[in-house]
Amino acid sequence: MLTLHRRSALTPTETTRLKMDGVPLRPQDIQVEDCFYIQTKDGRELSPEEHAKLADFLGETYDPGGLSPATFLGDCPAVVEIGPELSFETPFATTMRTLGTYIDVPIARAEAARRYGIRSPAAQAGLVAALQDPMTQAWYRQPLREFASGGEPEPWFFVPLLTRGLPELEAVNAEEALAINPDDLRRFMELFVSVERRNPTSVELFALGQTNSEHSRHSIFNARIFIGGVELPSLMQTIKAPWKANPANSLKAFNDDTSVIRGHSIELLLPSNPGLPGLLSRALRLVHRTLTSETHNWPTGEAPYPGAATGTLGCLRDALAGGRGGRHLAALLGMMVGNLHIPGYGQPWEDGRRHPPIVASPLDILVWGVKGAIDAGNCVGIPLIGGYLHAIGVELSDGSYRAPYKPVMQATVTGILENTQLQGGDPQPDMVVVQFGGLAYPVGVRGSSASSMMSGSASAERSRAAVQRDDAEMQQRVARV
Repeated sequence: MLTLHRRSALTPTETTRLKMDGVPLRPQDIQVEDCFYIQTKDGRELSPEEHAKLADFLGETYDPGGLSPATFLGDCPAVVEIGPELSFETPFATTMRTLGTYIDVPIARAEAARRYGIRSPAAQAGLVAALQDPMTQAWYRQPLREFASGGEPEPWFFVPLLTRGLPELEAVNAEEALAINPDDLRRFMELFVSVERRNPTSVELFALGQTNSEHSRHSIFNARIFIGGVELPSLMQTIKAPWKANPANSLKAFNDDTSVIRGHSIELLLPSNPGLPGLLSRALRLVHRTLTSETHNWPTGEAPYPGAATGTLGCLRDALAGGRGGRHLAALLGMMVGNLHIPGYGQPWEDGRRHPPIVASPLDILVWGVKGAIDAGNCVGIPLIGGYLHAIGVELSDGSYRAPYKPVMQATVTGILENTQLQGGDPQPDMVVVQFGGLAYPVGVRGSSASSMMSGSASAERSRAAVQRDDAEMQQRVARV
């Protein structure tokens, strides 16, 4: 394992996090370095030429002596190191491995950590709490010697429905935070006991909890509604009614990853040899406008930065996936939270009521949610050009209090789609289905069931685990394809 240290400094984000969390450290009292752990293929040592190539890439041009195998924090009484959870390969690892193929350096895996040298050992825990993402990062008590995580896969088990019946299924549903509603629990009980005549596995119930959740299936939005014995349109029918009454220039709605609005013939610069170096030529094309918008409320309340980042990236992905492939152009963001209670900047309408601790504070949601959305778009080359921000808490005449404890995070992306790409083709026998993108991990997999539950009904650990983590770098690569 090759270890390299690069002299660094606190970022504005880190400084803000330390201040907002009340960590008793002044920025000028913290020394920082980046630490790169590099594992080579077959474990062999790099040659001097290969070392020089890595140094050219990892070093800073304005600080020629700022990259060294030795630490720059040797004089600090305490050093805190925060790096990626070793069971995850980060986007940085993907980039470094790709770089290695270009510069002919045999990199098997590389990860980057941050090391903070401080004068007060007692402040270590507070610094970690402010700067670490507990789901994807770890506090390294010792420098790494290998990438082995030491973790074991979570064991699966049979759920004994044949002998213990419905109460056992209800208990597993609660313990595993599957959010399966009572009607579906009875249906699954009938399926496994009376039809399959076997006990289900915990993996099967986990999958059913995600795919059959309200988030994925919309069973409530599509349900039949009766009031006073009279059947009313379903919620989904009500949503679609204005479009059905007057579709006008709407070419696509409710049947693709993005909506499509009729556009115009415009002149585009297109490559003469797609995929190869060549000239750009002018061409007249009928191009339509796309618009996709979705909320990512629950994840942004649980973990503001990754929740908002993945909401934006989800809309960017939808703009790409419309028809046979579109292009995204710009993003919008809407945020609604409760009263901010900014330290040292109290407002007359803000009383002592605070948000419950089951979600992040309104100030954290606004600061880190907006930053997450902006950063995600910037990494893909898409600017955030507008939106709205609201902070509100209202006491009603009956004394009750209303505020968006569960925040609103609305991501919107606009793009274009050529008319020749408007409709996707039909699947044919023997077609190959190719899935590409980043590595898949359990982080975020529980999002479908978790977002279908009441806030606070799952443990804090399970709630954090249900929030996706953003990988804008990988999405940028997918967009190029």
